[in-house]
Amino acid sequence: MENRYIIDTYTQLKTISDPLRVKIVSMLIEKELTVTEISKKIGLEKANVFYHLKELEKQNMIAIVRKKEEKGNIYKYYRATHNGFK
Repeated sequence: MENRYIIDTYTQLKTISDPLRVKIVSMLIEKELTVTEISKKIGLEKANVFYHLKELEKQNMIAIVRKKEEKGNIYKYYRATHNGFK
């Protein structure tokens, strides 16, 4: 069964209308990633990636699926909450 995210509000549409956010969500449909991993893949500063992730998270398009502590740092892994849009 397909798990599609249904866009039914202007705010949701506005959130996903940014090409960079579409790229981020597409990456997160494929597999879970951290801010650092996304930043390296798309060539943006971590702060910019974090901003876009927070906007996507507000609309429940992505979610934190796990956290890992390593050398005193906490890594949050994000994943898309769906496998496509409708």
